[in-house]
Amino acid sequence: MKTLETQEYLIDQMPNITGATRAAIDLEMFGQDKERLHIPHGKFACLSVALDNGRNYIYTNTLVLDEVFWMLKPLQWIIQNATYDIRQLRQFVKIEPHPIFDPMLVEKVLWGGYYVTFGLSSMVRRYLGLYMAKDKYEELQDESINREELFQYNVQDAVLTLKVAEIQQALLEEQPDTKKVYEIIDAPMIWVVLDMEPTRVNIQGWLELATENESKGRSIEAEIGLNVYAYTKVKDHLALHFGLRLENTQDEMLAEYKHIPIIQKIREARSYRKMSSTYGRKWVEKHCDEDGNVVADWHVTGAETGRQSSSNPSLMNIPAAKMPIFRTLFIPRYDQMIVADVSQQEPRITALMSKDKALVKAFNDHEDIHLFIARTIFDDFTIQKSDIRRKIGKRTGLGIVYGFTAVGLSSKLKEEIDDPTFEINEDKAQEYIDAYFRKFPRVKIMLDQLVAFGHRHEYVTTAFGRRCWINIHAMGWENNCKNSPFQGGGADMTKLWQVKLWERCRNGGHRYPLVMPIHDELVLDVSDDEVPMYLDLLDAAFKETIQILFPDSPIPFEFEHFEGANWGVKA
Repeated sequence: MKTLETQEYLIDQMPNITGATRAAIDLEMFGQDKERLHIPHGKFACLSVALDNGRNYIYTNTLVLDEVFWMLKPLQWIIQNATYDIRQLRQFVKIEPHPIFDPMLVEKVLWGGYYVTFGLSSMVRRYLGLYMAKDKYEELQDESINREELFQYNVQDAVLTLKVAEIQQALLEEQPDTKKVYEIIDAPMIWVVLDMEPTRVNIQGWLELATENESKGRSIEAEIGLNVYAYTKVKDHLALHFGLRLENTQDEMLAEYKHIPIIQKIREARSYRKMSSTYGRKWVEKHCDEDGNVVADWHVTGAETGRQSSSNPSLMNIPAAKMPIFRTLFIPRYDQMIVADVSQQEPRITALMSKDKALVKAFNDHEDIHLFIARTIFDDFTIQKSDIRRKIGKRTGLGIVYGFTAVGLSSKLKEEIDDPTFEINEDKAQEYIDAYFRKFPRVKIMLDQLVAFGHRHEYVTTAFGRRCWINIHAMGWENNCKNSPFQGGGADMTKLWQVKLWERCRNGGHRYPLVMPIHDELVLDVSDDEVPMYLDLLDAAFKETIQILFPDSPIPFEFEHFEGANWGVKA
């Protein structure tokens, strides 16, 4: 591979932007904790600026940064992993929203599902054929590092970021839909994430729940005389005392026998102990301040389909169905939480993309779609919402676009339906799938077309044009062809909804109240007197989102909202 060129630069001089249109900006900090990079801390090392007129600058004095950024205002800013740099820089300089080209996010829009690494060194190797010694970054966290070596390292990062961005920009110009996704959704999401406030946890309640879960788990273990995490002993015990000769005692295997009392108790004890361990005192000590405030690292794009994610902590993985009590322990910092939830998001996108007449009519008639599917596949329009068959209808309708086979659907139904009198097996699951496709034939046609398109082009797209690359040589690639447009379409919707809410708040001079975007729902933290205003803003933002994403939609899109004293208000 080619070696990096030594770069020339000026130190602490105002940038000469004559002839420039773009500025690559790169920050170095000393003394940071890797698990807290989303929280501003550490000591300023230096900032580099590489202009596309060939001039490079290094800044060592934070007092000049206000003037530097004012000088750079006419230019487009190129910042790799922009949310990190801007968060840290806001300790030293006021930075208002500005057009940003983030190579990391652009690469994910261009190649989500094709590549797995999106760091600068990976992109430099891909596009420029250069090797960057990024392992030296560890040394640069030490203030004793040679000053010239630090500056050269920093300015090279900026120069290479600029070069990568130029190549990516050309690729975007060749893909208008991809460019649109970045500019309309992902680029403004940078500022949405930066303006999100912390959420808050009831620490006392959290610790009490952890103690209670540990106690329940240990109590069940004492009752059955087993350490449920001693897998070999559990296996031998089941064989000796119950005649159950299992291949292993992992949860997937035990789920097959969940109606046997001893199996129920083993799984229950594991669940309580796992919750106590995962969400216990250590979780609070690591992620909460003394007032219970939790600052998570929200990622604009955390999955190949465009979905967001969060880490340190992952708030998207907080137990919901199995232990909804956890959500009640997330409390407002103001007065109330608003939980706004897209109604039947993926089934609506299914109807939108397939244009299946029966599904389209059901949504236009404002049917409960899961009940409607249940009544349709069972050919029984007396089924009510409380009927267990509604759950089968829901899981079948969702499983179809997840690419479930009879094996996958039967496994999921066994997991969710706790009724030993109700027959669930692969043959039954296949009957449900066949009945669904008979009643909604255009869904089957659409899914087959997605698989054929994915096989031919090695990517599929959301309704708005986001590409999701498919590895056709990997197991399950057909399922990815089917599922990615729906999961990615939901991500497009939820992210753009955030953007439009943020824009309305900013334009109206209102605080941005979003504290958690959880898949298809937005969680807001508001004062009592702000509730009506933010509900109006949510509604207007949602309508604009649908108009942009699906301007010719044959079906309505809707959301529900709930207000109350904690995140669990809609349960």
